[in-house]
Amino acid sequence: MAKEPWFKFWAADYLCDTKVQKLPLEAQGLLLRMWCACHIDGSLPADPEELAILIRSKLHSVLLSYPLCNPFFELRGNRLFSPRMEHERAKSEQARLNAQAKHKKDTYAIGSANGKANGSAKSPAQKARKPDVTH
Repeated sequence: MAKEPWFKFWAADYLCDTKVQKLPLEAQGLLLRMWCACHIDGSLPADPEELAILIRSKLHSVLLSYPLCNPFFELRGNRLFSPRMEHERAKSEQARLNAQAKHKKDTYAIGSANGKANGSAKSPAQKARKPDVTH
């Protein structure tokens, strides 16, 4: 199952993709549903009947558009994988790891800047604050 409940969808990439533009709207709808299910499960069943059940579509509709959507997927064993989604997932995971590493680095730098790493160090903003003087 996917770690994230969403996936990046680049509207311009999708609408400007000549392969997508050549698909009838029914096939585009199937493609989007396939990508959604693929995001959730990581792959799709190659069998059109199983696919129809998974994406909650009528078998008749899947059979009409299924051959047109196949070029967007790779068949591995009896499963379909989306290279495009795998690439985006890898980029997102790398960005998450980079952000996590940066956060750890920044947290360490703040804690150790004042000689304390236990979180009790005052931030520069706290040190610079003037005391309240009541007259």
